[in-house]
Amino acid sequence: MKKYKKIGVIGGMGPESTIIFYQEIVRVFQNKFNAKYDSDYPEMMISNLPIPDVVENLQNPNAIIEMIKENSKKLESAGMDFIAIPCNTVNLFYDMFSRSVSIPILNIIEETVKKVKSAGYKKVGLLATETTIKN
Repeated sequence: MKKYKKIGVIGGMGPESTIIFYQEIVRVFQNKFNAKYDSDYPEMMISNLPIPDVVENLQNPNAIIEMIKENSKKLESAGMDFIAIPCNTVNLFYDMFSRSVSIPILNIIEETVKKVKSAGYKKVGLLATETTIKN
């Protein structure tokens, strides 16, 4: 049994995106690593953080940042090796919460840009909230 890094996920900001993210991890492990049994997958912990509409209208960014910091600390305390947040809008505040823990917090925007460049794509589409598009 191969030991993979433990993945912490802060989700719930668009619960569907959390589901899609989890399904994609499962699919990648099936296709790239031939995962077949439960023990073939990485340990994951999802912290479902249902932030109210503040994500959409950004009326209280400090509340968002504090919620992310608190949940990041929980995932770090639980032994996760890194954290992913599958929400473009929340990642607008990445610099304000990314150093709240000693484990890496992936920046979904930067990771996507790296993938787009390495794949050589010239045009990409973005499904996003109005807030993300404006910022």
